[in-house]
Amino acid sequence: MTDEVPRADWAGALERFSREHRAWLARVDRAGEHPLRSVGLEAPGRVAIRFADDSPDVLVPEPRALRIDESGLDIESPQGVTRLRFRVAAPPGVLDGLAPGER
Repeated sequence: MTDEVPRADWAGALERFSREHRAWLARVDRAGEHPLRSVGLEAPGRVAIRFADDSPDVLVPEPRALRIDESGLDIESPQGVTRLRFRVAAPPGVLDGLAPGER
């Protein structure tokens, strides 16, 4: 089930999403898989997807909608929809919340 996040809740939702999925192998659109570091709001009005390796950040300007589900997240902007997906989608509640390097 996909949940559209109200704009007022974006910062908190992205912080939770980043914390729950830190170090998961993620793919943005057709780019290769990289360990996720964070997803967050940046001024002026864009969402930044950052990876834990040397991969370039993915910046989404002028986001209009944010949708989160168990397979990842969609960020809608005037340029289209940027999709972040995980290799293995597991509900965060079944995981211990710690990335391998944090144990």
